[in-house]
Amino acid sequence: MDSKELAQKMLAWGELQEQAAELEAEIKAAVLEIGKTQNVGNVRATYSNPRKTYQSWDEAVMEAEPEGLDPKAYEVVTVTTDWQRAAKDYGIERKAWVDENAKPSVTLKLQ
Repeated sequence: MDSKELAQKMLAWGELQEQAAELEAEIKAAVLEIGKTQNVGNVRATYSNPRKTYQSWDEAVMEAEPEGLDPKAYEVVTVTTDWQRAAKDYGIERKAWVDENAKPSVTLKLQ
C-alpha cells in the first residue's frame, strides 16, 4: 500500500468513526428514552439506572431521635454502635435517594 492509499484509508476510517459515533449517540438517546436494555442481532444496548445511596444507620437513628434509646445497648465488642440493629429495634428505616449527579447510562457493544 502506498502513502496515497494509506492516507485515503485513514481518512475513510476517520469518517466512518464519526458516523459510528453519531449512530451510537442516537441509539443511546433512544434507549435512554425507552429505559430498558435492547438486543438486536449481535448488538446490545444495556440500560443502567444509577444506584441508590442510603444514609448511614446512625444518621437514621439520630434523626429519628427514638425515645429511650440507649446507644450502649447496641455496642459491639469493637466498641462501636450497631446502628442497624438499633434502627431495626426502633422500627426506623433509612432514607434512600438517587445521587443527583448520577445519570442513567447506556453501553453499546457487539456480542
